[in-house]
Amino acid sequence: VANVGDSRGILCRAGTAVAISDDHKPDRHDEKKRIERAGGLVLNVRGAWRIAAPANPGSSKKASRREYQGLSMTRSLGDSYFKTSSALSSPDPEVKVLPITDKDLFLVLATDGITTVMSNQDIVDCASKHWDDAEEAAKNIVRTAFQKGSDENLTAMVIQFGWQDKNTPKYIEKRKALVARGIDGGSPTLKPSAPAAEDMFTASAKDDFDMFG
Repeated sequence: VANVGDSRGILCRAGTAVAISDDHKPDRHDEKKRIERAGGLVLNVRGAWRIAAPANPGSSKKASRREYQGLSMTRSLGDSYFKTSSALSSPDPEVKVLPITDKDLFLVLATDGITTVMSNQDIVDCASKHWDDAEEAAKNIVRTAFQKGSDENLTAMVIQFGWQDKNTPKYIEKRKALVARGIDGGSPTLKPSAPAAEDMFTASAKDDFDMFG
């Protein structure tokens, strides 16, 4: 998996969520140090950590700099202002390799509008309700994040693996039993590698518009 930004990859392994990417956020210790070494600032702006250049575009006044909103991620494509003179927002991806097994059922890619209101396990549990229908699984994740009050970009992609077999329902039922007993399987972080989706454009514009109805 090659990752840039604050969207996240989450693997469903026998019903348990496994994070396969690390968000590039300003409050991440190693990213904060990199920004500061490059001459940038890490500021808390109205409760959100952001990176900022030493001066607001077109201004060298400290007051103006404080008003500047900055960028809420430390790596990105684009955002050219944060790449002039020194790369505060790096375009370089973090690359991880993770062997996958026949217990890995599907992969979820989700934007931070989802991950700010749902845990990795919440996301996997939502998708698992439609484990045999990737499109419905993605819709269920987005609907749930919307119902939880997220007002940011809500985008989810669910990628089913082709080796799902008769054991898949067993994994899902086992996870449901743990939840019913109040036991959360947790969301371990591993070091990854993931396949690409064959066709991401599976829903009509009308369907997307109506999905919150």
